Amino acid sequence: MVKKYPQGATAPLDVKGIVSFFGGPDELARALEKHAIIGISPFAIKQWLYRKDIPASRRLDLQRLAAALDKPFRISRFFKKKKPPAAPKAKVA
Repeated sequence: MVKKYPQGATAPLDVKGIVSFFGGPDELARALEKHAIIGISPFAIKQWLYRKDIPASRRLDLQRLAAALDKPFRISRFFKKKKPPAAPKAKVA
């Protein structure tokens, strides 16, 4: 079954988990620049944490970085699963 999200919304992404996977904002920024993928500041990466989202183009850059580092990175593992809503309580007559 495909989950439906409001238009423009995506499944919640564990941005903190992704940034931690690469060693934190400072280490991630250094690695992206070292491997000539993109020049980005740690502040920009901290903005991802604040917004709780990563731009699509940067997600692709993270895939390229993981490949360069030989790290088993799959962004699909970082989508948070929503808990199903609680069942309504039965009324006692």
